[in-house]
Amino acid sequence: MSLNFHTLLILTILLLAHVVSFAKKDTPQQVDWKEIDANNPKVVESAKFVIDEENKGAHFKLVLQSVLKAQVQNLRDNDLKLRIFIEASGGKNNRST
Repeated sequence: MSLNFHTLLILTILLLAHVVSFAKKDTPQQVDWKEIDANNPKVVESAKFVIDEENKGAHFKLVLQSVLKAQVQNLRDNDLKLRIFIEASGGKNNRST
């Protein structure tokens, strides 16, 4: 499946933007990323949320195809960072003419 430039750009932005962290202002101790189930309902819900949020301001509409991979990083004080790798399609104009 070939992805167009806009889809790759959006996926990169989504990946960077959707690192969820509730860490304190001080720098947390870094630990390794651990693979988690990409089909976990909370992971899928988070991926859908990111797509919905991106579609609100975009000139085109993305559609979530699948969650390819998910990782979690445990930080101090039980804080977590979540990384989700998704496949999305889109490019249809989201504006009314």
